[in-house]
Amino acid sequence: MRCAEWEPRICDRENWESWLTCGGKNMLDNAVEEKERILREHISEPLDDDMQKEIDDIVAAAERELLS
Repeated sequence: MRCAEWEPRICDRENWESWLTCGGKNMLDNAVEEKERILREHISEPLDDDMQKEIDDIVAAAERELLS
């Protein structure tokens, strides 16, 4: 059986004193920082041509249906 230890990014698992020493940020503060990091650092992969065409076709069909 495999076992892995997972350390969440937004939840601090330190004891009270360590948490206070490190700034005492709550989960919301950590989540906002993580969101900002993701938005700043993430590089999205471009869609391949077939996938982009399929999305364009779906959008075009929806526009035709909604605008008719």
